[in-house]
Amino acid sequence: MPKLPFTPRPYAIEVPGDGAPDAQIAVIGEAPGFEEVKDRTPFVGVTGKMFWQLALKYARIDRGMCYVDNLCQRRLDDDAKVKLDVEEFGFWRERLYARLRSLGPRLVVAVGALSSRALLGEGFALHVGHGLPHLWEGITIVPVYHPAAALRGDSNSLALTAYDLDQAGKWWRGELPEARDDGPEETANQYRIVYGSPMAIDTEYVSETGEPICLTATAETGRAFVI
Repeated sequence: MPKLPFTPRPYAIEVPGDGAPDAQIAVIGEAPGFEEVKDRTPFVGVTGKMFWQLALKYARIDRGMCYVDNLCQRRLDDDAKVKLDVEEFGFWRERLYARLRSLGPRLVVAVGALSSRALLGEGFALHVGHGLPHLWEGITIVPVYHPAAALRGDSNSLALTAYDLDQAGKWWRGELPEARDDGPEETANQYRIVYGSPMAIDTEYVSETGEPICLTATAETGRAFVI
C-alpha cells in the first residue's frame, strides 16, 4: 500500500509568516504559542514581546524591519519541540527552506535550538555556535538562545539571548566580518581565535577567613574549569 502524504497536525490552526516580503532580516522561531494562534501572528505572546524588547535594546532591530515566522507554523505540544517526529521536522524544514529561498533575506535570526538545527544541520549545538554568523545557501544565519527559557526560571539564558542579539546587530551593522562556510564548529573556533570568547569568572572564598580557595571560569554553557 503506498504511503500517504504527511499531514502535520491537521486539527491545529496554521500561523503564517508576518512582515514585508522584501525585508532583509528574517526572524525565525520554533512554533507559535497560544497568543500567536489566537491572533494568527507570530511572536506576539509574552515571549515574543520579551524578544522584541531585547532585539531593540541589544541589536537595534525592531519588528518593522523584519519578516517574522516560525519553523513550524502550527502549535506543537510542549514535548514535541524536543521530540519532534523526524518526518514532521523534515516537512516543516522543507517548507521553511522554500519560504527563505523566495524571500532572500540577508540575515536570519534563528531563535532557539529547533530552528537553528533546521537551518544548520541536526548536529548543530546551540551552546557551541550561538551568537556567531553562519552561512546557509548564501544567507547569514545567527542562532540565538530562546528567551522562553527565562520564563521557565533559567535566568542565565536571558543574558545569552541578549549577547546573541548584540552579535546579530553587530553583524547587521557591518561590525563583524562576513559569515564563513566552514561548518558551525569550525566557524565558532575561528571567531574565538579572532575575537576571543566571552568568559564568566567567579572566586570562591573561605567564609571564616575570607581567604580565596579557587577561581572558576567558563566560556560556554554547561562547562567550567577550576584554577
